[in-house]
Amino acid sequence: MINLKTYISVGLIVLFVALAILLILVILFIVFYPKLKKAKFEKDYVSIYGKKIYQYALHNDLYLINELEFKGNDDQTLRVNHLLFGTKYIYLITDYFLPGTVEAKFNDRSFIYTSLDKNPKKVYIDNLFLSSDILTKKVASNLGLNSNLFIPLSIVDNNCDFGNLKLNVGDNYIVHIAEFKKLIDSLESRNVAPLNDNQLKYTVKDVNRLNERRKERK
Repeated sequence: MINLKTYISVGLIVLFVALAILLILVILFIVFYPKLKKAKFEKDYVSIYGKKIYQYALHNDLYLINELEFKGNDDQTLRVNHLLFGTKYIYLITDYFLPGTVEAKFNDRSFIYTSLDKNPKKVYIDNLFLSSDILTKKVASNLGLNSNLFIPLSIVDNNCDFGNLKLNVGDNYIVHIAEFKKLIDSLESRNVAPLNDNQLKYTVKDVNRLNERRKERK
C-alpha cells in the first residue's frame, strides 16, 4: 500500500519534470523566436509592406498596383513592387529588407551593408538612389509619361541604420516602413497642382492592362 509520503514524492517529481519541460520550452522560444520571426519577415517582407501600403491607399482612396511587371520597348522586363497613384505624384516603390547598417554616400556607385548576424560580413549592394532613379526613368519612358510625375521611394525595414546618410536626394527617398505614411502625407500636402483625375484613371487602366503578373493570376 502506497503511503502519503510516496504520493507527495511522486507529485513533486511530476511537478519538477513539468517545470523543467516548461523552462526548456521557454528557453527554446526565447532563443529561436527572433530567428523564426526574422526568417518569416525576410520571406514575406514585400507582402508585409504591400499590406501597409494598401491600407494607406484604401484609407486615402488612392489607386495602387502591386507586383507590376511588364516588358519595355527594348524587350527588357521591368519589375516594380508597388505603384501608388497619389493626388499629386505617382510613387514608384521598391522594397528592401536590410536589418543592419549601411555605409554610404549618396553618389557612391554601391552601398556597403553589414547585417545583424553573429558573424556579419560587409557586402556591396546597389545604391538605392541610383537604382530607383534608373527604374523610374525606364518605367516613365515606357508608359509615355513625364518622369517628373514620379517620386521614387525605397522602403526599408525599421532595423536598417543608414548612419549619417541623408535619406533623400531631391525627390528620391529612402524611408523606413514606419515613416512611410508620414512621408506620403507630407509629399501630398505640397502646394502643387494635382494630377488630372481623368488622365490618372486612364493611366491606371493602361498600366494594369500591361501588367504581366495580373495576367498570370487570371
